[in-house]
Amino acid sequence: MLAPPSITGVPDRNADVEIGKHLTLTCNASGDPHPNITWTKDGVSANQFSASGYSLHLVDVQKKDAGSYRCTASNGYGDNVTSISEVNVKRE
Repeated sequence: MLAPPSITGVPDRNADVEIGKHLTLTCNASGDPHPNITWTKDGVSANQFSASGYSLHLVDVQKKDAGSYRCTASNGYGDNVTSISEVNVKRE
């Protein structure tokens, strides 16, 4: 039975991380067919960070990693759904 995508597990709305640490954001979704997840940062596609499926990994976080990360779930049926997480980078 076809069902539009829905985000079932949202990443932290606000994530604080210290410089040099690692951060993983997870965005779970459901729907039929199973949704694809894409990640963008400040509207730019994932070229400076590592995203695989539901997880986005920031390794050795630096100031440039701060910003808005958006996960988008789409399955070609119904409207795409998104969730946004603000990543704040702090000094140790």
